[in-house]
Order: sequence, then structure tokens, then C-alpha cells
Amino acid sequence: LFAVEELMKKHQECLLYGQDVGGRLGGVFREAATLAQKFGDDRVFNTPIQEAFIVGSSLDDSTNVNSGSAYIFDNYSFKQKIVAGNTAGKATNAHFGRSVDISGKNIDDNTGKGYAVVGASGANNGRGEIYIYKYNPNTLQWNLDANLVDPNGLTGDSLGLSVSLYYDVNIDEAWAFAGAPYDDEIGKTNVGSVLVYRKALGSS
Repeated sequence: LFAVEELMKKHQECLLYGQDVGGRLGGVFREAATLAQKFGDDRVFNTPIQEAFIVGSSLDDSTNVNSGSAYIFDNYSFKQKIVAGNTAGKATNAHFGRSVDISGKNIDDNTGKGYAVVGASGANNGRGEIYIYKYNPNTLQWNLDANLVDPNGLTGDSLGLSVSLYYDVNIDEAWAFAGAPYDDEIGKTNVGSVLVYRKALGSS
């Protein structure tokens, strides 16, 4: 770790993170524990590693010009291409895939559980929409589970310009968050808002 330490001394923006890394765990052989002590928990920290990931392609002309798409990979292998499940998300400049997130476990076999969220900030003339996908362990495919809009949204709000997902695999509960940065609220223009979506155990 000498080279890593030298880099961190020279470059303040240099970080060290990974599974079981940090002051408390320190890596498999606790080799990173001393680095956490030297540089602090904000530069040496633990983060979960997931072999599944999703990549958005919001300028893809999959159904129309710049309608967008997203690609799901697992263990560095391509698994599935997804596009919006409705007309608005397939429209020109819908930008489906402008932001994406995914979370799950064993999502390459028939024991898996997982959710993905995709934002289409240009759908509905810029009102924006988000799409929730759920992994089906029987077909090994990701299927549209929910299509969400802001019921009070207006043209140009850009819902889905940013999205984030939290999934608790132990209780099968998913939370999705979608930003609408140009939403007009509290009597002011473009103050922005966040739409929160929760799917609890046993809900449809």
C-alpha cells in the first residue's frame, strides 16, 4: 500500500474505497486500516460492491430520436436492453435513461431479487416520468413494475433528471427517489422537488 499512500499524500482528491475497506474493517488483512487512520474516514471508506449495473443511453434513437434506452449488465455480461413502457417515454427527446439506478441480489439466476429505476426527464413535453423495473427470477428478465409521474407536474419540470434507489432485499422493500429540479413550488419558480416512491412487502 506504499504507492497508494504516496498518491493520497500528493493528491487530496484521491480516495480509497471498496468492499470491507475502511477504519473498522481495514480490508481482508486489515491492510487499509492504517490508511484510514492517517487520512480519515472521508477518504478511506467501505462501500458495497454489486456485480449488476445499469447504464443509461438517453440519446439512443431506439423508438424515436433521442427517445433513449437503458442496458442491464451482470457480472460484466450484457443481460437486457429496456425501453420505456408507454408512448410518452418512447417519444422524441424523452431521454429515457437520463438517470438510472439498480439494486438487488443474485440477479443472474432464479433465486434473484432486484429493482431498477430509470428516469425520462424529457417525457410529456419535459414534465418527466420515472419507470420502476422488477427482476423476475422465473424468466430472468426485468419487467416494468410501475410508471410514475408527478400528478401536479408541469411542462419543463424534468422529473427523473436524477434518480436513486434503495432496496432492502431482506424484507423486499424498495424506495425510489426522483428529482424534478425545475418544479415550481411554494410560489417560486424552479425551486425543485423530489418524488418519493415506496413499495412495501406484499404490495403490488
